[in-house]
Amino acid sequence: MDVTVAGGLCGALFGYDTGIVSAALVQMSPQLALTDAQAERYVAVAVLCAAVGAPLGSWLSSVGGRRKTLLLAAVMFWVTAIVTALASTWRTLFAMRMGIGLAVGIVASVAPVYLAECVSMQERGPVIASYNLYINAGQLGAALVGAAFANNQQSGWRFMLGLAAVPSALLVAQLVFVLPESPLWLRAQAEKHASGGALVAVPESEDSAPSLQPHGWWAQFVAKWVPRDSQTLSALFLGCFLHFVQQGSGINCVMYYTGTIMSRILGFTASTAIWLNAVVASFNSSFAFVGVFVTRRHPRRTVTICSLAGVAASLLLLVYSFYYPARACSKLVSIVGLCAYLACFASGMGPMPWLINSEIYPSGMRHLAGTATSVNWMTNYVVASTFLTSVQRFGPAPVFGAYFCVAVTGLAVLGFALPETKHFSVLHSGSQQQVERWEIRSSESDDEDHDHDERNDE
Repeated sequence: MDVTVAGGLCGALFGYDTGIVSAALVQMSPQLALTDAQAERYVAVAVLCAAVGAPLGSWLSSVGGRRKTLLLAAVMFWVTAIVTALASTWRTLFAMRMGIGLAVGIVASVAPVYLAECVSMQERGPVIASYNLYINAGQLGAALVGAAFANNQQSGWRFMLGLAAVPSALLVAQLVFVLPESPLWLRAQAEKHASGGALVAVPESEDSAPSLQPHGWWAQFVAKWVPRDSQTLSALFLGCFLHFVQQGSGINCVMYYTGTIMSRILGFTASTAIWLNAVVASFNSSFAFVGVFVTRRHPRRTVTICSLAGVAASLLLLVYSFYYPARACSKLVSIVGLCAYLACFASGMGPMPWLINSEIYPSGMRHLAGTATSVNWMTNYVVASTFLTSVQRFGPAPVFGAYFCVAVTGLAVLGFALPETKHFSVLHSGSQQQVERWEIRSSESDDEDHDHDERNDE
């Protein structure tokens, strides 16, 4: 239970710090006289730093432990929140946003792995789905906080950004006084120390030619970070592609810029736009509960494909509404499309890339999840740093049309390549079990998973 609460706080901080910028920008932009390019940079720098923080977090957690790495991120969340609330210059705000991005990237790569290693196989799916639920809850909390300070035009955005210090302080206290280290990481360290921390050479057969292998630190780097078998490479491709589709289908243009969409594109006033942002965000949070339920009851593959199909349909609805803005119902259709998009996304495509990435790698290569997380943040960066200027240049309909194309491409690829991973143990070695994973037909995998659930129900 303590681990689940810590995962919840990590997710809530992740969600709050990425979601609050949507409401804060509505007040910050006119007060600080920000151009569209500056607003994009403020949003995108956190994403870019998160792309750096993800592999950094994976490396730190591999060397120093999952718990200590999460503690570092929690302290960074607390410091950046306090300094942001008191900042008096644009440079300070920008620098703190960079720190927030690093902390978010660390949490995004380490927290799902930590949770997966601390719970049983039966609990793993619901626990990591709950982590995603808390991300959505943090985003909803950010929208509600933004609405609460919507009429405080002078300093409301300072309260919005500074209140992240409260959950971050709670997370620091829990990591220091309550939570244990990952048992699998401790076991790996014990095995490493038992072998003297050295790489063991593999003897070659008598009739094989001797191969030149790198030695020293380079050999250790290659052995740890470069997958050399086709199954692990397939897993890495799948993990990276899942995160690419998750972000490339436009989720964070909705999360970061809903307030801006409401005010600039749909023509609502600033205070009304902030309140509508809270309404839209409530769908994201509410349907995250659906994600927890379907993760427990249904195959990962089915949930992912159905969710992505709903995302594509919602994007098509948004393209229609933005293409015909003069029609009387266009505003209503746009709001419905945004709500439907978040409902479909939160119930499947929100948690599934994180969950599947915690399951598909061999135990010795699980840190590769950080590479997939970097793809997530780099795609997020491209979306966040181009949305406003792309809308200004091409209009909202073509931009959301591009996100629709990514979603449809994802449906085609994942429909062919995505296996079922629900009953894999995080202790698997990546040998025969992993080979079977990539060779089994998707339909057979779904049937077996359905039979397994029926036996559990009986």
